[in-house]
Amino acid sequence: MVLTVGCLRVLAQVGEARADSRGARQLRALQCERAPLGRADGSARWEQAGTAVLAAVHGPRVPSTAAQREGLRCEVEVVWRPLCGAPGARERHREHLLREALQGAVLAGLHPRTAVTVVVQVLQDAGSLWACALNAAGAALVDAGVPLVGVLAGVACAVPRGGGALLLDPSAAEEAEADGLVQMAFAFQRGLEGAAGEGTGAGDRAAAAECGEDGVSAGALTLETVGAVPLERTLEALALGRRGALQVAAFTRLSAERHFAPLPTVPR
Repeated sequence: MVLTVGCLRVLAQVGEARADSRGARQLRALQCERAPLGRADGSARWEQAGTAVLAAVHGPRVPSTAAQREGLRCEVEVVWRPLCGAPGARERHREHLLREALQGAVLAGLHPRTAVTVVVQVLQDAGSLWACALNAAGAALVDAGVPLVGVLAGVACAVPRGGGALLLDPSAAEEAEADGLVQMAFAFQRGLEGAAGEGTGAGDRAAAAECGEDGVSAGALTLETVGAVPLERTLEALALGRRGALQVAAFTRLSAERHFAPLPTVPR
């Protein structure tokens, strides 16, 4: 099943419109296709308006190394396959960062002495690639039935040159022109009901989530800054990213509910 949501509004537009007519704090259109691969234990295709990633999950299975077989948790392995060519240092770094985020998200103690392999294939790159890959991997893990601490959501924020409003879910052109980039991943445990709706109400609830006043329970799995990003801008990006991630998590939950909905019974 493919679920598409266009123009998820995080907050009202701030400042001038971007090249794609979005506001500075607005996500691109999201699309998720679950179980596109028949030979994997779980799979998902995630797209964010030009950036597309296909993720496949194999396992839990018997680990390949003796050290993993003696461990008391499920080890997560990540394979990052670029759009073309062989993976280089940048792909290895993204692979490592994704593995660290997923290892913290999997309830590893429920499957001791096992391993889960997540294969990420880049299909298109129009910006916010790592966040898109994390969202695809999270959806694929759910499709494989791997227990997680919560609903995974990844976002990125670009820090424009010369100041100005942070850009949520930046495109490739915006990343190239920015002073820095902040990439982050969250796991939302509860309180996602109605978070995907448009308007300021959802944004207000997300803003209140910073102090937990709306009942939203979330934890940060990973945060990475790329380039020259001052501490004040990093904290600002963390707050904005959490609000955007709340919208992504709500969309992910809606996609899962529709995909795993029970089939209607046929009267005899």
